[in-house]
Amino acid sequence: MKKGVLIFILAVILISSGCVTQQTTRESFEKGLVTEVIDGDTLTIQGGDRVRLLGIDTPEKNEQFYLEAKEFLESRVLFKEIELERDIENKDRYDRLLRWVWLDGSLVNAEIVGEGLAIAKFYNEDEKYQNMISQAEQQAIEAKKGIWKQIGEPITKSSGCVYLACSKEDNYAASKNSNKYHKCGCQWAQKIKKENLICFETKEEAELRGYETCSSCD
Repeated sequence: MKKGVLIFILAVILISSGCVTQQTTRESFEKGLVTEVIDGDTLTIQGGDRVRLLGIDTPEKNEQFYLEAKEFLESRVLFKEIELERDIENKDRYDRLLRWVWLDGSLVNAEIVGEGLAIAKFYNEDEKYQNMISQAEQQAIEAKKGIWKQIGEPITKSSGCVYLACSKEDNYAASKNSNKYHKCGCQWAQKIKKENLICFETKEEAELRGYETCSSCD
């Protein structure tokens, strides 16, 4: 058998076994020097592009743990070269790059969630690192770290509006773009974008605002 054929067969075996997938993938990552950290989930790289970290949502300015989340991201990436991995969408409507951020082989997005400084939040069902992010969040919840410190018991997607970034007193959620309100554990509540989120303590409060109950949540 010719040498060239042997090399080709060996390459096919390595690729199919996953032995070179990691290297090939990492070689395809973009790289960027972080010049500014805007907040806990947004940064700027050299050249002016802003990067929004995928799979997470950190507190907004004037919200509790906003500063801690920002300072944590600064301590990890500011003035360092990071690797940027694209997922499904390239940019959001604010023209920010949507990326998984890697530093020294560690996924920074998951680190922030693991410190209890962000909640897991996904806008596409097939985002690559959902399991990793969700596991980091569950560990933070169980350890009552960061934003989970004031929660009396562990919170999951199926319990508590805090997961959606409401207050712990709230029990129902709605979108500004809908006339339905939902229990916070409802699958439709999980899909509400933060900028459209409205929270209610009671059904009566939601109905007074003109919202109707979601039959799918019952």
